[in-house]
Amino acid sequence: MALRRAFILLAVLQVIAVLVGWLFALGDIEVIVFVGPLLSLTALVILVVALVRRLWLGALFALAVPLLSVLCFFTILLNKWSPGEAYYPINSLIAAFELAHAAVCILVIRDVQRRMYRPEETFSYQFSISGIMIFTGFVAATLGLQRAFGFTGLAIGVVLWYLVIIGWYVWTEPRQAVKTTP
Repeated sequence: MALRRAFILLAVLQVIAVLVGWLFALGDIEVIVFVGPLLSLTALVILVVALVRRLWLGALFALAVPLLSVLCFFTILLNKWSPGEAYYPINSLIAAFELAHAAVCILVIRDVQRRMYRPEETFSYQFSISGIMIFTGFVAATLGLQRAFGFTGLAIGVVLWYLVIIGWYVWTEPRQAVKTTP
């Protein structure tokens, strides 16, 4: 159980670290040369923990960051972009990744918690129309901020998106009842 709790902590830290790395990349795109490999190494630690505990969804979650680093690297290399030319497309790619990464993190954490407290219970991922509409609304608002204020608006939109997701998770997370045996 300690490894699963460590996995949850590492997953949340990964999401925060990717967000902070992206905010640094908004200031200077060349910072991705250092941040990408560093975050990829930390993601490999998360991958090892996920594989040891047989958290397959968690393993896929951990692989997302190294794959993003590789995608950014090859996109810049194949297009032969200078840092100035890579600024907008790469930051847009990272911003889109951030939106999905936070949502997937919540699914992964819920999966790990269910396995910790109710290992016999199976769980299927279901989405509601209202949930999809809310997600679409936040993506549209974020892109609207980006259109109105450039990448500053995009950064504000992604940070607000994270705050809404964290608030939703804290608000809706059911409290686990402690079962005692007489």
